[in-house]
Amino acid sequence: MPKNAVLGVLLVVSCGGARQVTNLDQLRSGELVISGAQQACLNGDANQFSVFSSARAIPDQYLAVMVPGITPEAAAGLVARHQGTALFIPAAPVDAFAMQMSEAQARALAAEPGVCVVFQDYFVLE
Repeated sequence: MPKNAVLGVLLVVSCGGARQVTNLDQLRSGELVISGAQQACLNGDANQFSVFSSARAIPDQYLAVMVPGITPEAAAGLVARHQGTALFIPAAPVDAFAMQMSEAQARALAAEPGVCVVFQDYFVLE
């Protein structure tokens, strides 16, 4: 799968009103689809990083999609090791989590073993 195709499988945009939500909102509600990114990772397309250069991008806010089955403690450890602030880490197993950190810190996190993709959060029309 091409590197840019990984992000195409991350979003779920429902047809409805014109409410703006973030990928973090979708992660918290269980609506963020990450299985395609995990499968691409397991097939060898791991350690990806993506930023968005649009008005919808949220500065210094990122989501990380992990290989299946890491613990909340391991996710928190990754955020701490890269001097970020955890915004949301779900209960085990952790497939994805959200954090605030600089782009350089997020790029370094993306290179860690077990990380499929780190991408900048942004507003999605729902």
